[in-house]
Parts: sequence; C-alpha cells; structure tokens
Amino acid sequence: MTLTNVQSGNAEWENIIDANIPESTETHKPIKHSTMVDWLDSSLEKNNIKVVDRVFNLSKNTMRMMALYQVEKKDEKDKNTLVGLLNCNEKTYAAKLMFGLRWLTCGNRLWYESVLFKRKHTGNITQDLELGISNAISNITIYQNEFDKVINKYKEIRINDEIASHAIVNAASKKIIPSSKVVSVYREWFNPSYTYDHNEKSLYRLNNAFTTSFRNYKSPFSVPKRSFGLIKLLGEYTTKLES
Repeated sequence: MTLTNVQSGNAEWENIIDANIPESTETHKPIKHSTMVDWLDSSLEKNNIKVVDRVFNLSKNTMRMMALYQVEKKDEKDKNTLVGLLNCNEKTYAAKLMFGLRWLTCGNRLWYESVLFKRKHTGNITQDLELGISNAISNITIYQNEFDKVINKYKEIRINDEIASHAIVNAASKKIIPSSKVVSVYREWFNPSYTYDHNEKSLYRLNNAFTTSFRNYKSPFSVPKRSFGLIKLLGEYTTKLES
C-alpha cells in the first residue's frame, strides 16, 4: 500500500542503509539513518502499533533523512496517524520525531506534534536518542487525543470569508505558505475539492484548505515547518474567536 497523495518518497530501504555518514568527532557523533529507523521500528512493535506503510526521503547528499510512517488510528475511519522521523548528520538541525494526521478522504496531512532531541549529535546521543524515541512512541495515544480536541474545536468555531481571507494573508506574511499559494488556498476555501466530515465554514474547513496546498510541495523536509506554523496560527485565531 502506498501513501496516496502524500509525498511518495525518493529512496528505498537499501539507500537508507548505504547512506553516507561523516566521521565521528569529539563534538559530533553521527548516527546512521538505518539505526534510527531500527529504533523506531522496535518501539512501534513493542507498543503494538500497526504500520500500514512507510516511505523514505533522502537529501541529495544523503545527510538528511525523513522516514514517513502511516499507522492505524484506532476507532477512526477517516484518518490515520503519521509518524515522521527526521535525522540529520550535517549539523543543520537536531533529530526529531513528529506526529501527524492523514485524512483518508483526500490524502491531506498535517503535522501537529514534535519531539525534538535537542542535544544534536554529541555526547551520549546514542542512548539518548533510542530512549527518546521509545518514550515518545509510548505517548502516541496522548498526542492523538490532544490533537483530536484541537480538531473538534476547529469544527465548532464558525468563521466568515473575511476572517478566512485575513488568516490566509497572515499565513503568507508568516511564510507558512509562499505568496504564490495565496490564490490556491483562497480557491480551496471557497470551493473545497473534497467532501469532508464537516464542510461548514469553520476553522476546520480553513485548515483543510491549507493542508490541500501543502500537498504541492516537492520537498518533504519543508512541510513539517509549515504544518507547525499553521497549528500555531490557527491556535491564535481559536483564542481570539473564543474570547
């Protein structure tokens, strides 16, 4: 099974195993991408989490890797949970485990939670990362339940076209979407491409308009940052509209 309408991946498991890794130094301890994936697989298995599919992406120099898992979300017919693992061996950013949702209706995805292993690749990073991944996966249900509350809140808050337009422009100013995508998000707001479980003019519909536009980005490494920016932005509107 493939992740329809989701970044399909540009690498196979063999590419992950063979990916280049720089030499270890006193201040930088690179971790093989395949080792990180093995830790994640082990944690998912221990927690009896069923993996529907996984795909891999590598940067051109193979120093950055994103593993994207789709796992079953219990008692859900329209959504599955996404688990993303980011590893970087070129000191650009720290390793990160992310949690998100994929809507089965359309293939849209949204990252809503991340666990950042802030120590980068130094010191006892091997033990820290393995334990950090294990602890994060053991809390996956907590992350799911918390974001379910957020989604339900989006559905409750009705908005008009003026508020939606303001949010879309605001998102562009915050670089959540490039200015070139403003019109496409507008169009999706006014005429959704899909029939969701809730199609009223609400923050939920606006969220879906944004996530539909996210599908057009070629690089999977750019989408999480945009997703987290969107979550923060819609959180600000939730607070304002509830007060």
